[in-house]
Amino acid sequence: MASDSLTDKNAVFKKLKAKSENKMCFDCNAKNPTWASVTYGIFLCIDCSAVHRSLGVHVSFVRSTNLDSWTPEQLKTMCFGGNNRAQVFFKQHGWTDGGKIEAKYTSRVADLYRQLLSKEVAKSMAEDAGLPSSPVASNSSQGANGLPVVKVNDVSKESSLGRQEMADHNPSPKASHSIITTSVKKPLGAKKPGKTGGLGARKLTTKVDSYVYLV
Repeated sequence: MASDSLTDKNAVFKKLKAKSENKMCFDCNAKNPTWASVTYGIFLCIDCSAVHRSLGVHVSFVRSTNLDSWTPEQLKTMCFGGNNRAQVFFKQHGWTDGGKIEAKYTSRVADLYRQLLSKEVAKSMAEDAGLPSSPVASNSSQGANGLPVVKVNDVSKESSLGRQEMADHNPSPKASHSIITTSVKKPLGAKKPGKTGGLGARKLTTKVDSYVYLV
């Protein structure tokens, strides 16, 4: 049932109660039930609804189909449920129409059916609301005009690769400066053993001076 039609509870219940299985109480078969258990999507008479209410809302949440207000989610649960579906499910798991209501709706079978309806309704509500598209899905390969769409991630990867290539071919100024400094230091270091040469030069000067005096 479309989500826009779930705003009118009278229209929803009119359609659901048109089915023969929903024209009687799910638990005692009394005719024209005007109450319902939202938890299980079943229709109940006023007496059985009182029993359900005594179990607590965590077991069975009861609403009047005529007097109470209904949310779209609650109405959708009734649409997914119905007396016939609940009856088939309980019978498949060994429960008959007889037995105590308390034992039936606090059983493991009731818990499984409650979870089943809850998951189906939650999924349907999410589909009606429309889930936001994921970032991966939004990056399509082509745009509306047929041109390829460039992803932001791809652009950032290409820019980083380009910067890396430029760094490989063009060394940083610090690196070149260190190389030049090293090449300059080597000849300076070579002058250390040249002290003896300096002394030799001074001896040569002395010899020249002696020669001059002799002349």
